[in-house]
Amino acid sequence: MRAIDYFDRGAEHTPIVSPSSTAIPRYSYRELRAASESIAGAMSTAGIQPESPVAIYSPNDARVLSACWVFCAPGGVWVPINYRNAADANIEYLNYVEASWLFYHSSFRDSVRGIKNRVPSLLQLHLHRRRM
Repeated sequence: MRAIDYFDRGAEHTPIVSPSSTAIPRYSYRELRAASESIAGAMSTAGIQPESPVAIYSPNDARVLSACWVFCAPGGVWVPINYRNAADANIEYLNYVEASWLFYHSSFRDSVRGIKNRVPSLLQLHLHRRRM
C-alpha cells in the first residue's frame, strides 16, 4: 500500500479529524484532501509523470507531510533533501536521482536559484510559503 492510500483511507473514514496534532494551523482530512486534489490536478496539467522524482527542500515542518500527499496522488516519488547539508551535497544528490520537481520553503529562495542552474533535470520549482 502506498502512503497516499493510507491518507485516502483516513480521509474517507474520518473526514473532519486532523491527521496531525502538530500542524498549525490544523486542517482536517477533508480540507487537506481537497487541497491535495487541486494541486495534484495542477501538477498533472503541468506534466508530472508517474514516478517523477519530487524533492522537498524545507526545514522541519508538519506541512512537508501534506506536500508529500499532494505529489504522491498524481504518481510522484518523494526525494528527501536535508536542508542542513551543504549545497553541493544536495545538488549532487538531486542530480543523482534526476529530480524533476522541487518544492521549497521560502527561506531557501536564494539558494534555489543556484540549485536550478546546476541541476538540469529540474523542470518545475514551487515555492511553499509559511501558510498552506
